[in-house]
Amino acid sequence: MQIPTVFFLSILAGLSLVQGQCSDAGVCSIGSASTYPAENTVKIDAGYSYGISSTVEDVDFHTVYLKGTFLLSQTGLLFIRWNVLNRQIGPLGTVSGIGDLLLIYKQVLWERAGSVFSLSAGLKLATGNANANPDLPQVYQPGLGTNDLLFGLNYQINTWQFLLGYQYTQRIRNANKVNRLKRGDDLYAELAYTGDMMGGQVIFKLMGIKRLQESEISDGSGGFVIVDGSAQTQVNAAANYTYRLSHGYAVSAEAALPILKRKINVDGLTRYFTFSVQISKNL
Repeated sequence: MQIPTVFFLSILAGLSLVQGQCSDAGVCSIGSASTYPAENTVKIDAGYSYGISSTVEDVDFHTVYLKGTFLLSQTGLLFIRWNVLNRQIGPLGTVSGIGDLLLIYKQVLWERAGSVFSLSAGLKLATGNANANPDLPQVYQPGLGTNDLLFGLNYQINTWQFLLGYQYTQRIRNANKVNRLKRGDDLYAELAYTGDMMGGQVIFKLMGIKRLQESEISDGSGGFVIVDGSAQTQVNAAANYTYRLSHGYAVSAEAALPILKRKINVDGLTRYFTFSVQISKNL
């Protein structure tokens, strides 16, 4: 396999964290830059992320996740991410449970002289419970409660990566008894740069998400209302550092802050700060 292709197939959903640094519902994982090229056909990651919501909700988010990256061919890759534990702690209570599952297939369509163009498609499956505590709103729940479709176009040239992604929610209302939330679709864009620093690899990312339709929630009396201003834009900046160990292991850390913040957090996806650590193994 050519080296550029190997590198490209490994740049998938490294440390974004679904409901984490990217403050999204899954679309960031279409193309967030990874931490190092895969040396073999399988890479397994285990990590922990911590996030803080706005001062209005004052909710802390703790996530333990597993990820797998599988090279299926010279130009095809399967990525899986599962939040095996989501724990939300806030003034209204504490809720824990498994999170949603991501399945993404990525296919290289064109490669030439250090440039690679690819197409991605995937699913976010509602394995997490949007009603784990029926007395609390969506921001406390470990799952979003909907099955979404993910699409992405990715272009990489040398150390730079450009991505456009789309998350289609099907505009289905979830089962959360407090909110009965109906989310809008998300449009995603990312610019990432990868370089070497202090004996390891560093990745700088600029990520933007635009909610295309306003959210709808229950009005408490059997009807539903549109949440004015919820079709928001958020822009995040993130930095990732990875240090490679022996025997195919690597450790990494990432921090992210919003440059442009979402003011309305009815879906529980907005973070005002996130930090994550991860250990990886090439098999």
